[in-house]
Amino acid sequence: MKTLIVNADDFGMSREVNEGVKKGVEAGVIKSVSVMVNMPYFNEAVLYLKKHQEVSVGLHLNLTEGMPISTSNQTSTLIREDGHFFHWIGFVINLLTRKVKYSEVEVETNMQFEKLKRTGIKISHIDSHHHVHLYPSIFKLLIKFVKKNDIKAPRCRPFRLSKLIFSLRKLRSFKQFIILFLCFIDSRFFSNAKEYYDVEQIIDISWDPHFNEKRFENLLKELPDGVTEVICHPAILSKSGNRKFLEPRYNGLKLLLNQKIRRIVKTYHIEYSRRK
Repeated sequence: MKTLIVNADDFGMSREVNEGVKKGVEAGVIKSVSVMVNMPYFNEAVLYLKKHQEVSVGLHLNLTEGMPISTSNQTSTLIREDGHFFHWIGFVINLLTRKVKYSEVEVETNMQFEKLKRTGIKISHIDSHHHVHLYPSIFKLLIKFVKKNDIKAPRCRPFRLSKLIFSLRKLRSFKQFIILFLCFIDSRFFSNAKEYYDVEQIIDISWDPHFNEKRFENLLKELPDGVTEVICHPAILSKSGNRKFLEPRYNGLKLLLNQKIRRIVKTYHIEYSRRK
């Protein structure tokens, strides 16, 4: 059985992002989303999801963009002087130099989760903006969190040799290598947490300018059995939006909705699925 969970990150970030996610949902391709609760279009995302209960919903834990849900006293090591989170590079540097208080990460994670929970929407999983949850020290907190809240933790998975070889052969960027390396480290350090992973392969179609229809087509044709998560960041273009930011997201959306790609999914008996 070959299953694709196409997960749209950043739902709630902006109008353009929300509209892009909606197009994917209404086309029957996107069946899983991860929501940013501290961003301007969160409430609009929630209203939409309440009308589309066929979509599984997770928390897109955000520690690297915008402002925290908790107070500045509770997140002093996570924020700049202006009250906003450090960008991901700053966050990682602070993490590596041990300037981050993990108790503050726990507080902010809990508050973001509770804000999403209060909407009444069932939460299936948690992942993170800029993949910061994959750093082992944060992943340790995340595993504790998912056990407590009985949800899944995607973006990490057990490594069988055939799946590892498939992943290594498909690497096209340094970022993808780092993500795979962190997944490998986490799966070794936290091997007793395998029951909380819900995917066996990960394909990230974002941020790689060379990821095109042909490459996606080849990936799908060679897809191993099991559950594969396709990470996407869809958005529409707009006259007022930042084209440099929106264009790769729009290209990713077009790729997902491409009729040839959808025919290949059908031909190779691949099923689009939500998270259980």
